[in-house]
Amino acid sequence: MKTHWKKLRNPNYIGSYELADGDGKYNDLTVTIESVLKETVLGADGKSDQCMVAKLKENKPFILNATNAKVIAAMYGDFVEDWSGKKITLTVKRVKAFGAFHDALRVVPSKPAPPVMDENNALFTKILERVKDGTATIEQVEQSYTLSTNAKKMLTDAKV
Repeated sequence: MKTHWKKLRNPNYIGSYELADGDGKYNDLTVTIESVLKETVLGADGKSDQCMVAKLKENKPFILNATNAKVIAAMYGDFVEDWSGKKITLTVKRVKAFGAFHDALRVVPSKPAPPVMDENNALFTKILERVKDGTATIEQVEQSYTLSTNAKKMLTDAKV
């Protein structure tokens, strides 16, 4: 696998190069926003700038330009405090900027689908126990997972 040259240049923030597979293709990446704040960012040219930065749970921080911030706001609301804990999918798009075409990191304009939970998943037993003892509801589980038909029936039966 090959290393994208930008990985060696800006190690502090996630960029389109992070999604490169080493064979000239890009893979989408779903991440969770931990928080969003204004931060002083040092550019490759040595100049510092105040930028909006999303701290991500699973990866390096993401510098949010206006395009990406508007997409997130359309999905989760205008207030950055409401974005904490929300998932976004990052993709790479070819865009024209500064007189040339570049690969840019973009937020996919739809909420990522939650992972499927079925009765064969190792975590399902714990979820079932929590629904049985009343410490979790099916509605709460469905905020994090798409339940298979059988898993939903088992949770419904356990609740009764």
